[in-house]
Amino acid sequence: MRATGQVRVTGLLDRLGRLVSGRRTAWLVLAGWVAALAVAGPLAAGLGSVQRNQPVNYLSSAAPSTQVLKLLSGFPGGNRSAAVVVYAHPGGLTGADRTRIAADRAAVPKAVTGAGQLSPMQLSGDGAAALYTVPLPAGDPALNTAVPQLRRLTARQPHRPGRPVRRRVR
Repeated sequence: MRATGQVRVTGLLDRLGRLVSGRRTAWLVLAGWVAALAVAGPLAAGLGSVQRNQPVNYLSSAAPSTQVLKLLSGFPGGNRSAAVVVYAHPGGLTGADRTRIAADRAAVPKAVTGAGQLSPMQLSGDGAAALYTVPLPAGDPALNTAVPQLRRLTARQPHRPGRPVRRRVR
């Protein structure tokens, strides 16, 4: 025969087990999780702005990798593309050709949307070609606007008919 205290404890545990594993309780647990996710979801969205996941935060400031990471922060990001404008003239660029190239280069900042600071003009060793680069905004919509503008600008008629300067924008 069992003692009365043992029957009470067993009956209490039996009722507690039925309550926890009951059909209604399962739905209440599910509703509780959905409510917890609804409350925690918007809070999780702001987590990215306060976390510090950069390796520099956890490494010694004397470590070479930390010094490199600090130096890299001074370089421009990948938010720019470069267009290379090349002028070529068989037999060598003339003074008039160079004047035209300089005029085209000077007009780029006003004529091309989002153009950055242009590189200096570089001449080939034999003087038959010249080039400069134009930093443009990265991304298809911006490039789809800027590249045709740059091509129109450099496609103007050469200064001297009969001896055209060939140009190419890549």
